[in-house]
Amino acid sequence: MTKPFSPLLSNAAILAGCGVLAGAAWAGYSALVVLAGLALAAALVTRLWSRLCLKGVTCERSMSERRVFPDEEVLLSLRVVNRKLLPLPWVEVRDEMPARLAGATVTDAEATERPDFVALSRSTPLLWYSAATFTRRLDSSARGYYPLGPLSVTSGDIFGLHPRSHTRPDIDHLIVYPRTYPLAELGIRSLSHIGEVGAETRLFDDPSRLMGVREYVPGDSLRRIHWKASARSRALQLKLFEYTTDHKVAVFLAVDTFGEQSPDDFELGVSTAASVARHFLERDVQTGLFVNTRLADTGHQARIAPGNGNAQLMICLETLAKTTADIGVPFVDFFDHERGALGFGGSLVFVVGEVSEPIELLTADLARSGRRVLGFHVGGGDGDATPGEAARPGEAAGPSEAAGPGEAAGPGLTSGAHSPGMRWRRVERPAPSVHDEAVAVA
Repeated sequence: MTKPFSPLLSNAAILAGCGVLAGAAWAGYSALVVLAGLALAAALVTRLWSRLCLKGVTCERSMSERRVFPDEEVLLSLRVVNRKLLPLPWVEVRDEMPARLAGATVTDAEATERPDFVALSRSTPLLWYSAATFTRRLDSSARGYYPLGPLSVTSGDIFGLHPRSHTRPDIDHLIVYPRTYPLAELGIRSLSHIGEVGAETRLFDDPSRLMGVREYVPGDSLRRIHWKASARSRALQLKLFEYTTDHKVAVFLAVDTFGEQSPDDFELGVSTAASVARHFLERDVQTGLFVNTRLADTGHQARIAPGNGNAQLMICLETLAKTTADIGVPFVDFFDHERGALGFGGSLVFVVGEVSEPIELLTADLARSGRRVLGFHVGGGDGDATPGEAARPGEAAGPSEAAGPGEAAGPGLTSGAHSPGMRWRRVERPAPSVHDEAVAVA
């Protein structure tokens, strides 16, 4: 509770009024006695009114939705209730929120001490045992994790001489998921080579499950030679592993590669990661998400182990909604920390802003080691001479990006000549007229 100082209602002013009233009565100035008496009574009544004005007054915030996709309707309601006999000549409700939620066309917003936040105020009189509700539509056009609050209610006497305020410290949050697009709208063709449903079932060697050895024959990989067994038998022996068909996809978003690019490019990168994850999860492929960001709510990096189902999709989308441009750790270090938990036989998808040399060396090494790797290059103009430049219409894809059966080379396809076995693809910005897809939540 706060009680701003009011000279007219201070203790000294009331004592002075009492003195004037007593002096006028003793001197016999009846007109002055009446005037001083009325002023003193008004001061005492307004002071008492101010003390009681917020007794039995409650204010609550509610939202029609707390998790939405971009541009879905979100209604914010502020309800103030007066549960006592004393009427309130005026009551003001003030709620703070990010300026982006309030909308660019709002004219009644006030600046606050927090940058990029505004305060929206509404006022009304309240009779005894009555209530008032203020409703506003929030702007949910931009992805993000938005805190709302604190919420304060202010009232006082009829003259506004001694207002009182009460602040609720509770903070509510609105989550706006990233925009997702059909992959074709991003210039991405079929992904059957890394786990599309309907493709031929594939078997992978699982190096964690050694089955035995056999003699080495020319053409076998030297990486799989069992040196101890070879020494015992005095002949080269090759490791044999058990097979697994458990295919997984891990999507990595490298936040620090967007440092020199625009916020729109970063948002396109987030949407690309969301669209790819959604693509696989809707086809029942186990998919995980890893981002070297500082999440808006915890400040931690994003680590979501591969899983499937609609719940996994919503977890991925919510995590990307909380993703910020703040960097947790450099991406290469982040990946080195996570690669041990990824297992073998899964596919790796990288979404980057710029294909830097460390990223290029990392992905090339993964491709050479037999991992199926796919990279998406977001942002930058056609004139940018970056590694993995997108192939222009009419140009042939590089040798490492040969089109698969039934696939046709097209825009958004990148040669990847700098990373043998690696696939880099330029992500195209969707046309403004394309309507975003909504995910049906079971």
